[in-house]
Amino acid sequence: MKQGESLLQRVREAGNPLINGRSATFVWHGKTRPSLISDLHAWEVDPRPLARAGKDIWALTLELPADTYLEYDFLDSASGERLGDPFNPNRIFNGIE
Repeated sequence: MKQGESLLQRVREAGNPLINGRSATFVWHGKTRPSLISDLHAWEVDPRPLARAGKDIWALTLELPADTYLEYDFLDSASGERLGDPFNPNRIFNGIE
């Protein structure tokens, strides 16, 4: 199994992001590369593009303190539309869209 396919399988089983110690890997499955936006990076002001990890698989790993709480979303790089995270079972609605 290729690395990207392995990431996709893991995120389908464990949910997004994949946590390994202080590393958090955010995975996206889709034709186009999204960016990660979050309260850590001033949302749309400083989006972090994901890198290709396989065919239609994109990923970004961040090193974070162990007790980090992070609100994030994916951003379509072409349209600027927020995409949500279909692999995160802990989604919340905080009143902001």
